[in-house]
Amino acid sequence: MSMTSTAESSDLYTARELLFCQTGIYQDEQMRPYVIFNMIASVDGRGAVNCASATDRRVMAQLRANVDAVVWGGGTIRRDPIALRLPPDLEHRTPLAVIWTRSGHLPAEHPLWQNERSERLIFTMTATRELQDIPAEIRQVDSLLQMFFVLWRDYQVRTVLVEGGPTFNSLLLSESIGEEIFLTLAPVLKGDDTPAILQTGLTSYLQLHCHSVKQVKDEIYLRYWIGGLCVESLPRRQ
Repeated sequence: MSMTSTAESSDLYTARELLFCQTGIYQDEQMRPYVIFNMIASVDGRGAVNCASATDRRVMAQLRANVDAVVWGGGTIRRDPIALRLPPDLEHRTPLAVIWTRSGHLPAEHPLWQNERSERLIFTMTATRELQDIPAEIRQVDSLLQMFFVLWRDYQVRTVLVEGGPTFNSLLLSESIGEEIFLTLAPVLKGDDTPAILQTGLTSYLQLHCHSVKQVKDEIYLRYWIGGLCVESLPRRQ
């Protein structure tokens, strides 16, 4: 584990630090991509997207530019005006935009549908008529885990960034999907009914291993490995 204090004007993570594993994860006798979570929380553990600083937004852009796909749950898309935009210096590698919706219900109008630089892919367990009007490829699958198998097999996706809400994050982790967490600790106490970064649903606690701790002013940037996976021993993209 490393602890560093970083100047606000420089990138928090170097290009080498974001060379994620490319060899995939073997689960249920199939291969799936390496999965990274990006979260922001208040000091009392509440979701704090509205507290994101310029540094936190830059970290999000860095992570997006170093993966093959970014995935959101349908609840996040219905609630938030997500847009997969990258700053000019990172636009050379726009990832695939992936949405998981169990119900098949998504808004017909959304900023994500307007981004011409990114391909869009929607996975659902219920192919509804309303999805036909969205400018995206639609794939029907039997489970959330199958979505990741398909991403690996049919779209050559080797790394996935999850920008989900507490329900989607918990769903993934409860199915043993996820290798790393990037967690920004915002210097606020919310003390309200804002949902925590995870909802209930885990059958047992997950052990985390701290990879690095970085500080920018009053913000703390934590990077964890999930469970017993030793990420440093895995092959990275060159």
